Amino acid sequence: MSILEKKPLVSIIIPAYNSEEFIGRALDSVFSQTYNNYEIIVIDDGSIDETSNIVRSYEQNIVYLYQENAGVSAARNAGISIATGELIALLDSDDLWYPDKLEIQVNAYLNNPEVSLIHTGIDKSPDFKGYVPIVNDDLIPVIKEFEAVFKDSNLKTSSIMIPKKVLDDVGLFNVELPTAEDRDLFLRCSYNKLVIFIPQILVFYPIFNGSLSDELRSYQDNIDVIDAFIKCHPEFLLNNKTLVNNAKSLIYYEYADDLCFKNHCFESISAAIKSIRYKFNTASILIGAKAFFKILLLSCKNK
Repeated sequence: MSILEKKPLVSIIIPAYNSEEFIGRALDSVFSQTYNNYEIIVIDDGSIDETSNIVRSYEQNIVYLYQENAGVSAARNAGISIATGELIALLDSDDLWYPDKLEIQVNAYLNNPEVSLIHTGIDKSPDFKGYVPIVNDDLIPVIKEFEAVFKDSNLKTSSIMIPKKVLDDVGLFNVELPTAEDRDLFLRCSYNKLVIFIPQILVFYPIFNGSLSDELRSYQDNIDVIDAFIKCHPEFLLNNKTLVNNAKSLIYYEYADDLCFKNHCFESISAAIKSIRYKFNTASILIGAKAFFKILLLSCKNK
């Protein structure tokens, strides 16, 4: 029997909230998978649009559950709790998968059954412009050290596959976290465990403009998740203080960059300064300077 003939069942968990614009695209990307031993569980988190009707319009077998609005973490947890698969694959309703995504990840799992988390490359852009070509070298699984997971702020939920036994061990999403709940779970899943990264882009992740308050909360929640992890594992900080500071510096740099791009220049300078306090770095200095010059230009225009 070849590896893929074993074909473990994959439970695909799709949380949806007012997702009428994209839920069909997400489901179509599942039905286009080259790997076909899966179950689809859609948790409707209190939608008041056409999400329900769109999901029910599919003739294929989909487990659809409606719940009062409780947030994306509660929706994902509800789906995972009724999943029967050996593997859990997460897909947000506004993302889409490349056709080979499940097959490539399942193959990596079967070759490394002790793995706790498998994630892939992603395409982050405002609009889907077609599949990125497959590069054979990028299909080779790479063992990812925990230190790399710890400082990686770009692990996206829709690229993740986790054996259900791992979730049984570490627990599910933290419903108390409004954002950064994914980073929290990924740290718990990967600490002292095997993580595999497949560099090939296999997920499209659209970039949307959120509110400034939501973005502030997201970046701060990432900092809070790091602090919570360190509180649970103080031994990690003792041996990795520089890594922790670097991770926090990167979070504030990315926040400063986002703020500057959206012309929130005073806030950008503040975030850049926080980044530099954790780690002196040229990138944050440049972002701060860019935001400062934007302020000067705006001031000159208003005179």
